[in-house]
Formats: sequence, C-alpha cells, structure tokens
Amino acid sequence: MANVLVIKSSKTDVYENLAFETCLLDYATKNKDVAILFLWTNDKTVVIGKHQNPYKECNLNYMEQNQIKVSRRITGGGAVYHDKNNINFSFVMSNDLYDVKRQFEVILKALKKIGFSATLSGRNDMEIDGKKFSGNAFYKTKTSGLHHGTILVDTDVDLIKNCLTPNKMKIKKHSVSSVKSRVVNLKEIKSDISKDEIINSITEEFEKEYGVQTLLEDTVIDKSKVEEITQKYGSKEWLFAKYKEEGIRVSGNFDWGFFELVYVLDNGKVVFFEPSTDSLETEIFDMLKEYIIGKTLNDLENCTFAKTKLQKDILSDILLLVLNK
Repeated sequence: MANVLVIKSSKTDVYENLAFETCLLDYATKNKDVAILFLWTNDKTVVIGKHQNPYKECNLNYMEQNQIKVSRRITGGGAVYHDKNNINFSFVMSNDLYDVKRQFEVILKALKKIGFSATLSGRNDMEIDGKKFSGNAFYKTKTSGLHHGTILVDTDVDLIKNCLTPNKMKIKKHSVSSVKSRVVNLKEIKSDISKDEIINSITEEFEKEYGVQTLLEDTVIDKSKVEEITQKYGSKEWLFAKYKEEGIRVSGNFDWGFFELVYVLDNGKVVFFEPSTDSLETEIFDMLKEYIIGKTLNDLENCTFAKTKLQKDILSDILLLVLNK
C-alpha cells in the first residue's frame, strides 16, 4: 500500500512553491512507497527549464515593467508562463510507483470526467484539438521521480506571447507563427469550468489510483529547509548564472531539443562552458560541464559517461556541432 499525500498549496510565491516541491522530492528519495500529489498556483511568473538562458527565453524588460518574475526549475524542457489563472500539478513518487504514463492518465481521466477530451502530444505536452493546454517536465533521482506540469485555465494568452521569446527555429519546427497560436485555455472550450472543479477532479482520480491520504504534511516537510531553498531559487546566481558571458557561440535544433553553447578557451583549454537547452534530459549537460572545464574541446571525444541512448545521441550531436566531426 502506498504512503499517500495530497497537498493544495495556499502560497503563490513561485520560489517558495518550487522549494516546497524540492523538499517533497527529497522525502520521496529517502522513503519507499511514496505517492504525493502537489497542486499549486503562482503569481505572474515565467518558469524556465534548468539549462535555459533567461536572456534568450524571456522578455526581461517587459517582465520587469509588469512585475512578472522569472524563475528556474530543476527539470528540463522549455519556458512556461504561470499566473493565478492556471494550475500546476506535481507528482512526486518513489521509483517503485513512478510511472509517467500512469501519472498522465490521472490528469487525462480527471479532465475527461468534467467534459474535456484531451490527449498526449509529442514529448511532454497535453492538447485538445491540436492546441496545447499543458506542458510537462521530469526529474529522476536514483530512488525517486518528479513529474510536474501546467494546466491553462483562464490565463492571459497575450501575456504569454509578450513574456516568452522562443528561438525562431523552435517556432518553425512546430509549423506555427507564434506562441499565442499554439495554446488554449480550458475556459475557451468550456466557459463555466472553474479551477476548483479541475483541482477536485484531479484529486479524486489521484486517490482512486494511489489510495487515500496516509501521510501528514508536517511529518514530510522541514520548514527551515523550504526557507533555505526558497532563498536559493530566488537568487540571481541560480536564475542568471553566467549566461551573459561573451565567448564562442554555437547552436542547433535537434530531435531532443534546441541547444546553444557559449564557451571560452584560454591556451586551448576550456575555462567557461555554459549550455542552454530546452531538452527534457538534464543530467548529460551537468556532466559535460563538470567534465570539460580545464580540458580541450577534443577531450569531448573521450567522454564515457553517457548512459542512455538519448544521452549518447545528445553527446554525438554536440560533438558534431562543436568539433564539426
């Protein structure tokens, strides 16, 4: 029997909600048979993927003028817009229960029950009639997993368009002319739908699938740890890193995502290496960055840490891009 917890956050600060989510993942990492559903909403913010460049993905001047935050999550994937008119969900599971297909089914069944015919699309989206209302991203540890996503309910789509500045190659890949034309609010399909109705339906389907709540929030969460991680997630170091650094820049669009690299050489040795990507895979970029500093670019050919087929494909494409080999 699973150890089940459902939490509906009353907080609307993105940094605190992301920190809370990280602490839930830490609990699932240390405990078996854990199934947690975390439902949350943020004030106006753009949330970028772990390895994305905020200067390229966001209209930061517009966001500052309109008091819209920028935040960075621990998962990969692309930039998404949050406000109080959408819903964010997080499935936090120990590995014995983590199953992306099963988790998607909870959302799809919940929406079907209240009148929406939604389907999975591509690598991480949910759509209705070819338009996206939910983007999802994933993170795995050795013993646990995180699957989180957004649901557009009644968000200002013009704000999405004004905040996000995706690479033109990505838009061309989707064969559409703008961010705005790719998304749909659930209220556009069913005008009388409410956030509470959606949240309640997701909660009911989750409990049907995993069982009723057996864990208490206070026994799972260390509030001092949440505060510590909240400070980290709101820091300029976490949000902006060194993405403004000048250097040699290469980019490409691959099946696994858009990739851009800025690097600096000193006497042939790599002294700066900053990948930017919307790939759902994150581990390979962390390992690359740690591996290459102090070495030459040719040393990339000697990398042996790619484990999965996807990681090997990514490394191969990066070698072609950087070394023209």
